[in-house]
Amino acid sequence: PEIEGQARGMAEEVYHYLLDTGSDDATSIAEELGFSRQNISSLLNADERFARAGKDGRRILFAVKDQRHIDDTSGQA
Repeated sequence: PEIEGQARGMAEEVYHYLLDTGSDDATSIAEELGFSRQNISSLLNADERFARAGKDGRRILFAVKDQRHIDDTSGQA
């Protein structure tokens, strides 16, 4: 149960981090939040809330998939 709670906590931290930053890569997220890069990468690829947002050189960027439910006044889909 404790491990599941930690994973859920990591997922929520990553979710809110990406809401704040817009997009970032697994390495930068891991360094910023203090989790292992491998765990962050696995989360980003497995959790349906996240999607690839492009590339910056070799870095694969991820973002929150759909923010319309967060801010319906943005006018963006």
